[in-house]
Amino acid sequence: MKKKFLFAIFFILGASTFVKAQSVTVKAHDRFSLSYNLNEKAGNKNYSDVQGSPYTTIEFQEATCSEIDEVIFVRYDAYKQILLFKDQNGNLKAMSPLSKYRIDLAGKDYSYVVANFPEDGLGYGLLLWENSNGMRLIKKQVIKYNEGQEPDGGYTAAIPASFGNVVETFFIQLKENGPIVEVPSQKKKAFKLLGNDFENNAKKNKLNIKDEEEFIKLLKLTFSDPK
Repeated sequence: MKKKFLFAIFFILGASTFVKAQSVTVKAHDRFSLSYNLNEKAGNKNYSDVQGSPYTTIEFQEATCSEIDEVIFVRYDAYKQILLFKDQNGNLKAMSPLSKYRIDLAGKDYSYVVANFPEDGLGYGLLLWENSNGMRLIKKQVIKYNEGQEPDGGYTAAIPASFGNVVETFFIQLKENGPIVEVPSQKKKAFKLLGNDFENNAKKNKLNIKDEEEFIKLLKLTFSDPK
């Protein structure tokens, strides 16, 4: 009876601690997953106190992963650079880039993949296009956190902390297992990186390399596998 009583106390204490911290426990088989704290602070503020959102989508998106034998739901935290996912039971986890899992989004033409970005190292990005030679176009999304300001002697109103807009940067991997480099914003540098055929197709078809859809179309025209 005494053992049961002690177990009940430990269970209640453990449960209350879990609820207070709102941390997410990772199952044993997800050995590459990270724990994720829903109340982790941005600067000195909780997410709930910050204007805007650190997420790139409002809702979780349905997805599949070859390493997880079930449908999952994902959302990207572009401030922490973490890919969150929920399983069918609603358990929330954070996917470690060490897992190198590919996450295919339902009804979309792109997937989340792990890339070794030049400055930030391993992280998740959106795979927008690839061919059989391992050439890949990946979009990295980042959201910055802006510190708030206290009122200045009653003359200046307080400015609340906020998340900025999504900043998107495009990276290209020219061959399988090759380095990933940022796509230059200047046309001349981009043409030098991607070659004469790419430049000729851009001019011939009047495609703007600064437009995401047109840039992908241009890559397909120049580098896609022959049918």
